[in-house]
Amino acid sequence: MALNPAQGETVGWPAFVQTVSTAWRHLPSAERRHTAIFTRNYGEAGAIDVLGPVHRLPRAYSAHNGFSEWGMPPAVDTRAVLVGYHGAADAAPYFQQCRTLATVEDRVGLNNQEQGLPVMLCQPTRAWPALWPHLKHYD
Repeated sequence: MALNPAQGETVGWPAFVQTVSTAWRHLPSAERRHTAIFTRNYGEAGAIDVLGPVHRLPRAYSAHNGFSEWGMPPAVDTRAVLVGYHGAADAAPYFQQCRTLATVEDRVGLNNQEQGLPVMLCQPTRAWPALWPHLKHYD
């Protein structure tokens, strides 16, 4: 991380995606049909999009930087598996009724942005089109 923080964020991606996959698989299939995977940053979404197909994960959505231009979750998705937030209080006011499904453990002890964060199932507080402009961030 000290030498190259961007590269350090990719360490543990297989374990990260496995954790998201495990959380996803614990949802009943009927619930998964109306649930998006939403990440706080483009790196998390990219990891899921690159490594997720092996785990049969759907594409990830993120409103971070240019990733936001690839679109928001469909209107039928009334729940979100939320990744990259420090907990329910951090996800508010945009998400509510959150419950933790898993905790990210990179298995190498590297303290990157995702290490130790919960993977939560939450409900968006508004429909995605109304919420999307508030979720977009460029940093």
